Amino acid sequence: MPYKDPEVMREYQRTYKNRRYKEDATFREHIKAWRKDRQRGYWLQHKYGITVDDYEALAIKQQYKCYLCKNERNKLHVDHDHNNGMVRGLLCMNCNTALGRLENIGIDEVISYLKGENNGKN
Repeated sequence: MPYKDPEVMREYQRTYKNRRYKEDATFREHIKAWRKDRQRGYWLQHKYGITVDDYEALAIKQQYKCYLCKNERNKLHVDHDHNNGMVRGLLCMNCNTALGRLENIGIDEVISYLKGENNGKN
């Protein structure tokens, strides 16, 4: 080992990686992709308690389509119950946002409104 002092070795590695990151576009893209995957895995585990493999299994099960509108999307959002944290499925951004807003109002209120019950009455 050229550097017996671990601190000197760490400094060499940092300098080498920084120089390579600046000069080598392929290495830079590789590092960016690796960081993105790592952050995604951390976020899925931290926020929803699932792994990237769990997410992919759900996406395959749903054929990479939104669970509600059945449209195929590049990016599907994890839908979960805010009360108990359980993952329900994967939704497109529009359905996930709409469902979140409906949950805040109350599904029963929305159904009642759509049926025309008590319209115009407070």
